[in-house]
Amino acid sequence: MANLHLESERWVAADPGRVWSTVSDLAGYDRYAAGLRTTEIVSGSELGARRRCTDRSGSAWEETCTVWEPGRRITMTVDVHTYPLKLRALLRSFSGTWMVTPSDNGSLITVAFSGTLRRFPGSRWLARSLERRNRSVVESILDRYEEDEAMTSSGTG
Repeated sequence: MANLHLESERWVAADPGRVWSTVSDLAGYDRYAAGLRTTEIVSGSELGARRRCTDRSGSAWEETCTVWEPGRRITMTVDVHTYPLKLRALLRSFSGTWMVTPSDNGSLITVAFSGTLRRFPGSRWLARSLERRNRSVVESILDRYEEDEAMTSSGTG
């Protein structure tokens, strides 16, 4: 099986508590992911929360919070069977993890997406290609976090 992994990190001059508040806002994630039109909580909160994401074309899928470590890390695991058909045929699993690590005078934000492609001829090549083409997606999310005035306006307290 071919694995897909995208990860990037960014230091921001912001208090870790404020950064965590921003990163852990499950319903507000669409403000940071340019490809999403909306994100909404379907049920629950924190660990076990279910969220529905709708992309710019109107396709929607659901995700479940499978890791919730307050102030530190969350993981949203996609319910792949709810993905649009093209992605469902391609991916066996997919998840995103967001981490906040306190650092001197700020916070380190790490965003990582991981998945397993279904087995088919060329799947390893496709995984590498997808990683190269989508690295800018992760960087864009970090750019938007860094630009968020609500997160950074109070400085490092």
